[in-house]
Amino acid sequence: MKKLIKKLLSSELIIWFAYIYGNIIRVFNRPKVISQYDSLKTCLQHEKGVLIACWHSRLLYFCIHAQRHDVYALISQSNDGNFISRLARKGKIYSIRGSSSKGGQEAKKEMLRLLSDKKNIFVTPDGPRGPKQKVKKGIVEVALQSGCPIIPVANSTFKGRFLNTWDRFHLPKIFDRGVMIIGEPIYVSGDQGEKNIQECCLKLEQALNNI
Repeated sequence: MKKLIKKLLSSELIIWFAYIYGNIIRVFNRPKVISQYDSLKTCLQHEKGVLIACWHSRLLYFCIHAQRHDVYALISQSNDGNFISRLARKGKIYSIRGSSSKGGQEAKKEMLRLLSDKKNIFVTPDGPRGPKQKVKKGIVEVALQSGCPIIPVANSTFKGRFLNTWDRFHLPKIFDRGVMIIGEPIYVSGDQGEKNIQECCLKLEQALNNI
């Protein structure tokens, strides 16, 4: 079964099917945006590069509507990550490969370089394997070093399906209604000490759960 899943994830046909499915959702399932910004596009036009944070279970709906907005995404080096990276590339979402378990330091350097060039980076702070809705410290370390804000984002649809995965992955349906909530920018400050980093992680965690 694992070999079959791996083969399917590497199939160009499956990637094209997923890309077309996502684009149909983008046309027929546009979200109502609740935010100080009038649209996702306006949110991304920040004076600095921004780190966009969203729980792993809700990444698909965000990425569908972030296509062609000059966004980079932090994606793991796993087989699932290979599939997501190839799919994202079709929607002009560029990949930074790495995670807390593999390639993390190289990915962090690349993120800092891109942020200094005023690029926007999407991160799922509880990915790629959880624990669910628990912020890992990587995004906070990058925010501290770059001085760039973290913008928390949440989304949902009325009839979306929840898969039986570790994060209860949300799969939006085509003819449905959705909402995207963009929170206030979070500026983290202080030293690189473990205590301050953990406090900042908790602050982001609370923001993501409260919006």
